Amino acid sequence: MADVWCRKLGFSMNPFTIKPAAFSYELFGPNIDEVLSGIDSGKVLFVEAPLGYGKTTLLKSIISRFGGRKKVIYAHAVPSQDIDVKELLKRASLASFITGNLPSGMILVVDEAQNLLEDSSAQIMEFYKSGNIRAVVFFGTKYSDNGFTGEIRAMMNGNLVRLSRPTPEQAISIVRSRIGNIPLISNEVILMAYRKAQGTPRRL
Repeated sequence: MADVWCRKLGFSMNPFTIKPAAFSYELFGPNIDEVLSGIDSGKVLFVEAPLGYGKTTLLKSIISRFGGRKKVIYAHAVPSQDIDVKELLKRASLASFITGNLPSGMILVVDEAQNLLEDSSAQIMEFYKSGNIRAVVFFGTKYSDNGFTGEIRAMMNGNLVRLSRPTPEQAISIVRSRIGNIPLISNEVILMAYRKAQGTPRRL
């Protein structure tokens, strides 16, 4: 078993795993609340997150928070390929798939939104205005106007959220939440790792 060493130290799993959202409580920063409250308010948002900054963790948190009522649909934007928003809505539930009736009030999450095509963003706006979609969260490594219609850009105005790196104190808290206060690793070592990782959560 690959993780025997961690069990010998009293852990049920590898505390240093980098699997996305393995520890769901590791979201931090006021911008997280900004995203969740924006969804509650029915906004169109763009979340900018460099690789390793917790994008997948936040995405899973959105699905967990809002998806229990089958209210979240997920799309992955692929270069040079349109997203069939109507088909996503049809497949949101078994009932809508069988009847063909589109659900209303859905939350659309679009990953890798820097690859989005204008035709796809026009579709999204069409279903947003009709009430089938009530909030949209675009995730991308870097915000760009490319791929967004003028209407969507206007709606996203001011709704750009950048995931921030943890502070040194938060870095210590993240590691301590995994390993506790055992003397295996001191706070000084954690801060050394934090500086070496340049604050990137995944590298830390």
